[in-house]
Amino acid sequence: MFTNQRSWAPLSLINRDILPPTTHSSQLSRIAQQPKIRCTVKNPDVTSECLRCLRYDLLRRRRTVISVPQISETNKTFDDYVELEVILPIVALLNGLRQSPQYPVLRYQLTLNPDDSDCTEVQFLSDFDPDVLKFPVIFFFPSLSFQQSAEDGQFLLPMSASLGRALHSLHRLSEGNKVVVTDFRTTVLINHVDGGLTTVDCEVAPSPSAVPLRRLLASYIQQPLPPGYFDLDPEDFIVTEGAPNNPHCPLPSDGEIFATRRAHSDFDRYALVNSRPAVEQFFRWKAAMQARPKPVLVGTVLQAKSNGFQQRKPFQPRYPVEPLPEDTLAHLRAVARHTFPQFSQLLNLSQTFSLLLDEELTQSEGTAYARTFSCHIVTVDGQLLSDDAPKTLCVKLFDDSAAHIPSHAESPSLALWSQNFYTAEDMIHNEMNVYNRIEFAWGSVVPQFYGAHSFTLQDGRTLFGILLEYVTPSEMKLVEQPEVAQIAFIQSARHALRVLQYADISQLDWSSEQWICTPSPSPTASDLTLTCVLIDFSLTAQGDCHKDGYKDDDYGSMADMLHEAGIPADLIRKWFGPREEWDFFLSSYVMEQSLNEIPPPSHSP
Repeated sequence: MFTNQRSWAPLSLINRDILPPTTHSSQLSRIAQQPKIRCTVKNPDVTSECLRCLRYDLLRRRRTVISVPQISETNKTFDDYVELEVILPIVALLNGLRQSPQYPVLRYQLTLNPDDSDCTEVQFLSDFDPDVLKFPVIFFFPSLSFQQSAEDGQFLLPMSASLGRALHSLHRLSEGNKVVVTDFRTTVLINHVDGGLTTVDCEVAPSPSAVPLRRLLASYIQQPLPPGYFDLDPEDFIVTEGAPNNPHCPLPSDGEIFATRRAHSDFDRYALVNSRPAVEQFFRWKAAMQARPKPVLVGTVLQAKSNGFQQRKPFQPRYPVEPLPEDTLAHLRAVARHTFPQFSQLLNLSQTFSLLLDEELTQSEGTAYARTFSCHIVTVDGQLLSDDAPKTLCVKLFDDSAAHIPSHAESPSLALWSQNFYTAEDMIHNEMNVYNRIEFAWGSVVPQFYGAHSFTLQDGRTLFGILLEYVTPSEMKLVEQPEVAQIAFIQSARHALRVLQYADISQLDWSSEQWICTPSPSPTASDLTLTCVLIDFSLTAQGDCHKDGYKDDDYGSMADMLHEAGIPADLIRKWFGPREEWDFFLSSYVMEQSLNEIPPPSHSP
């Protein structure tokens, strides 16, 4: 019956329209002779909640590939059709989306009753406690089997012998399995049965034209499954492992730690999770680092080793970059800035280069993980540059030694505290992975990326950093821009956000400091358009071959940041565009709340 496997995206599989099987007049004649049970239609509260939960799970797992056996049968019976076209794809989907093998496989059983040749009963089974998980029992009738009363519009369902037994069980056990009855055109969910088995309280589900039958039935089957059954598998909690520390070996002295530790990566992560004295010593070191005067770097020349930061291992994305919509591709082409391919190749092939730091772009008290400067290249491999090179660049130098970390005293455990422990190397890895993954957007909605290098400061210290295109910011803040320019920036921000989302990248610490508002390339000076250029990917989540990336409400966060930057909420609602299929978190005060609940912009003219 099955020849091979076919791969499906979950949404494509579950939303596929299926035609009802052919109904013969003899079937309808036999069904017309069966006794009927009247449906009292109630509000579809359970159905709506089931569909909502399934939608959320499908969107979270939208990139997971589902394998379904290919069907080779050509002359299918009614029972074959029910199994192969409806039930088998649903069960393959639900099992394919299981978060972990710890959850039992879902199984099904078709019951073929000789006295019910025109009705197919399907039950669902698993190794879960059947008294805990109450899967619905689904009955399939030929198309057009249900009658609708001309007097009151109520549905009349054929009472087959097997359906009668299921309804009797539902009446006898108030918390028994729900009963679903469908004739492929109309589907009802039965919640309650009267004592005489003459009337049922039911919900009439949306028609297949509104909600495909596979999706509807999958939502009913999915509803009893335990929380976490369809979770992503992100590595959202880092657990360190290692040999136990020898309690007879004392900690190194503070003097030794202060003299030999230069960065977070110099510390034993396992000890920081399992030894409170080690954590307290780490914070004494941190206080000593923060007490140093903030180095004055503007005006100094840094010597760099080209591509001096080496990734520990190549990044292996879990999912490919999905094709972008044509309007977004057109936007990338329209806002593309001038590039310097010869300079990029020269730098990539070089051994060393030097650069002069011109101006610090990120003003801070010295407790950030990185400092950013405008700069210009002095020499590459000891040679001056030609004119075909950028006059100004941007360098982001990472130094976690004085970076602020929340106190461990504020956390209930060292394991939880350690989740906020980042290293400069981890952050550069994130930056590199994002830039390399979205190379197609360099010089448009993200800066041109010129690699990750090691830089030697004049005091002898070595820092890692990334070299980027310098993107000229607009002279006016967003709140000061005319409406036409604000609209252009809103639309550009939406396209920029798509670039991240289609590449399976989620920003975890959105702020208006993570974009540059730059004038767009324009043929006329009167064309007031702005481009949103995204920066700072050091705390992004990206799925790799070992785990899914954690997802946040990037759509809502971007909208909220636009509002905080001074753009009116009604303008954002009108021009930012609707949510797309992966925007399954709803946490935006701009996009989800009514206008009278939205706080005023934090920036005022």
